[in-house]
Amino acid sequence: MTQPGQPGYDPTINDWVSDYDKAEGPDHGIDETVTGGAFASVRNPAWHRLGVVFDEQVDADTLLKAGWADYDVFHTPVMTEIDVPVLTPSGEPMTIAGEPMMKPERAIDNTKRNICRRHPETGELQILGQSAPGYKLRTNREVFVEFADKLLDLATPNVSTCGVLYEGRQAFMSWQLSNEIMVNGEDAAELWLMAHTSHDGSRPTTLAIVPIRTVCQNTLRVGLAGALTRWSVRHTKNSKLVLAEVRQALKLSYSYAEDWTTMATDLARSEVTTKEFDALIAQAFGPTEDAGKKVLDAWDERRGALLQTWEKSATTDGIRGTAWGAINAVTEHLDWSSKVQKNSFETHVDGRLKVNDADGYRFWRSLDGDKSIEKPKQIWTRRVIEFVSEDLGDRSRELLKV
Repeated sequence: MTQPGQPGYDPTINDWVSDYDKAEGPDHGIDETVTGGAFASVRNPAWHRLGVVFDEQVDADTLLKAGWADYDVFHTPVMTEIDVPVLTPSGEPMTIAGEPMMKPERAIDNTKRNICRRHPETGELQILGQSAPGYKLRTNREVFVEFADKLLDLATPNVSTCGVLYEGRQAFMSWQLSNEIMVNGEDAAELWLMAHTSHDGSRPTTLAIVPIRTVCQNTLRVGLAGALTRWSVRHTKNSKLVLAEVRQALKLSYSYAEDWTTMATDLARSEVTTKEFDALIAQAFGPTEDAGKKVLDAWDERRGALLQTWEKSATTDGIRGTAWGAINAVTEHLDWSSKVQKNSFETHVDGRLKVNDADGYRFWRSLDGDKSIEKPKQIWTRRVIEFVSEDLGDRSRELLKV
């Protein structure tokens, strides 16, 4: 094991306890009411040795489920019930065989609500805490998978740990920051994004950049104490999770953003004529020499659409007649003009978004990074860069890496 201060040192693997009084022991807080403990991690276990460890990188959804953290939370009334005697019209207790007849009497507190879940393994109804009626509930899935995981905006997963604390009352997830990410303009190597939320009314939803992998309540506390940046939102009725706002608060940026800006500038300085564009699209998307009439007719239609989009882009200042304009023209065509099979959108549901027409499906596809669209975009971008490589000189080799 590497030592403190050395690259790759992780005190949460097996020597975390040495920093604390072993007689008293650190408080891990991990929910042990589920089989194996409500914790999951990628590659490295935690010092408490609970949960599931994946040998290979998995995505946030997989880790959420493996860590027993994929449960719903909901409100129920705060109610009390007592048995009271059944009275006669004259106010005397009614009896049967000498025993008083009883009936339930209920009272509901309209100023409070119970926060509940069903135990993810047993299905038992549990009360996690109480809140005001306007308290906004957020599931672990909403906070971790649907929001925090998207903050990092990376092509490959980098989630590291997920755990449930205090029998479902709190939960966390953490991601190791890669060399593509920067915090406040500095390299984020050996830093972690941590997301934490509560379901008992005790804590706001919090995201922070921390110096230690979160594996338990203790590492959560230590991480927050040493957080470089932090953002929190309370569970109020109108509170929202906004990606741009949180990225700004956490001072997150991406090293590749500068590369893309430079690339666009370089390509906008390289001339591409309409004749050259026509030849390029024929090489990239055109039919083979032995293509039949049906394929040739389809290509004529597509070629016309591509040239029309190219001519339209030629009216845009900054990219007129350039390699960057060529890339934009084909990208626009692939996103919005390529054909869509009717059954692709009739049955497609993306979370809470039901896509019910071709344009809606195209919009979802352009945002989702669908491989059927992204791969042709990548091939086309490389082809254009290679075509203008003489204009760009040594810079073309760097562009081909982006």
